Amino acid sequence: MTAAEFAPLAQAMADDHTVVTYDPRGFGSSPVDDPDSPS
Repeated sequence: MTAAEFAPLAQAMADDHTVVTYDPRGFGSSPVDDPDSPS
């Protein structure tokens, strides 16, 4: 699951709330630079 999947919900909530979305390491647009390093 990526942050983009939450875009419609985030946009709907942004008028009244601070909204933060992210892509966990290795998902979506976030690369895994070193798969052996701790998250």
